[in-house]
Amino acid sequence: MHTGFAGTSMVGLDVQSVSGNRPDTRIFINGGYSAIARPMNLAGYLLQGTGVAVALRIAIDTVRAAHRTRRTTANVPEAQERTARVSR
Repeated sequence: MHTGFAGTSMVGLDVQSVSGNRPDTRIFINGGYSAIARPMNLAGYLLQGTGVAVALRIAIDTVRAAHRTRRTTANVPEAQERTARVSR
């Protein structure tokens, strides 16, 4: 993303003649890969967004699994008692 962003920038120099005998000159400088810089920038945003979405999904699944394990472990004696009543 950052490499693509840097490739889309352009620097301009404005040279003004002090004596007035030369015409004013403007020079523009951009990166050598400016043709592919915009797609690189957009691809970077896409990959970064995908990475954030995957990281959030992993975090949420981890929290849910931890919560489910705690809830199941806390209810073990209660479940055993119910099973013992039914089997009698």
